[in-house]
Amino acid sequence: MTAGYLNNQQGATRDLQQELLNVLGGAHIQPDPKKTDQLLTALRALLLSRKNPFGDIKLDGTVQKALEN
Repeated sequence: MTAGYLNNQQGATRDLQQELLNVLGGAHIQPDPKKTDQLLTALRALLLSRKNPFGDIKLDGTVQKALEN
């Protein structure tokens, strides 16, 4: 293995870690090394937290798009 290869692997790992930290931050979750479900919890909070899902669907324009199809 070359130093360049290892540096690329390290960079990719850091990039992925930062992306995951951004997901946690978007859900207002502080990283905790003792927990193994933080990403799932964050995704649920971000994607399934609509207070009025049908109202949001209407605002998204999805109803009109469905009617057009």
